[in-house]
Amino acid sequence: MGWYWGRMGRSHRDTPLRHGARDVPAAPHLLRRGGIYHWRIRVPADLVRRLGGRTHLSRSLRTASLSVARTLARCWTAAAEEVFAGMRRFEDLGQAEVNRLLDGYAAAFAASEED
Repeated sequence: MGWYWGRMGRSHRDTPLRHGARDVPAAPHLLRRGGIYHWRIRVPADLVRRLGGRTHLSRSLRTASLSVARTLARCWTAAAEEVFAGMRRFEDLGQAEVNRLLDGYAAAFAASEED
């Protein structure tokens, strides 16, 4: 499972949940594409240049369950915020290192799901 680095805003496939006549996001940074939930966060403006101009980070949560997706989205948001804080502390931290850090979080999350 890889990381998706995007340069543009939401795609037409990124759909919030429908509640009545209006679209309401299910949770911050949570999108549904084809029945599967995805997590997406904007890279802070001060870090975009260090990541080659990438403005977003996204990942499939591989679940159709809203409750599971909400939990995973909160975990990924916390992990991303820690990585962004680390990037601000360590000037030489680039995209490859960020990917390794996030992969470490992915492994930790997977291990905790098995317990």
